[in-house]
Amino acid sequence: MLGLIGVPSTAGAHGPGQEKAPAALRQAGLLGALREAGLTVEDLGDLPVTRFKPDPVNRKRQSRTAVIKVAREVADRVAAAVERDVVPLVLGGD
Repeated sequence: MLGLIGVPSTAGAHGPGQEKAPAALRQAGLLGALREAGLTVEDLGDLPVTRFKPDPVNRKRQSRTAVIKVAREVADRVAAAVERDVVPLVLGGD
């Protein structure tokens, strides 16, 4: 079984709109297409939306805290899926 995990984030890249990717992929019919291909799929939902925020003081470490937070949340969701014998499929922005 596949488990879809949405990560609507632009925390690590200044690419406005990338955070919309998980919802756009679902809306475009990704789950249905996977099921039509014979796969069992569970939608495990999305993490909270996280957007890039410029930091003029720390230009080389912009959004560092947010990026680390998102990475940890993704790791936790993936670990929870694996614990249930679900193969995680992460739909991300950045």
